[in-house]
Amino acid sequence: MDKGIYVIYLTWPADHEWTHRGLLDKKNYWGWNMDEIDFKGKIVLVVGAHPDDNDFGAGATVAKAAIEGAEVIYLIATTGQRGSSEETMTPERLSDIRKKEQEDAARVLGVREVHFLNYVDGELIPDIRLKEQVVIHIRRFRPYMVFTMDPTFTSRTSAS
Repeated sequence: MDKGIYVIYLTWPADHEWTHRGLLDKKNYWGWNMDEIDFKGKIVLVVGAHPDDNDFGAGATVAKAAIEGAEVIYLIATTGQRGSSEETMTPERLSDIRKKEQEDAARVLGVREVHFLNYVDGELIPDIRLKEQVVIHIRRFRPYMVFTMDPTFTSRTSAS
């Protein structure tokens, strides 16, 4: 059995990916067809910057993996304390709301655990501390597959 970890970027549009070399046709890209992956007994770690990034980027695949027997774990860097237009909303209250929404959405999709790194939304940078925390979780859970944001096709915070 292969001992490597497969990293799959969550990217749009679905048939092609923009890379530094130009547009890449994904028809023959390994793993792009999720029907070819045997998720039974596998651990899948889904890493995102904000609550709901993982759901928007891979929600259907997460649900499929969980239904087929994978143990799916979410790792989310921030708690989403920014972005409300409600004048009376505090960052703490918004963070509590978004964390609960994320946990509820994850439960619906079959995610076993949700972990937050508690960075401040809008201040996330890809420094050594963040990378160390992601590596700690990879070593802890030993996933077969990691889904994460494509750093070339997303916002600065999500790319972190």
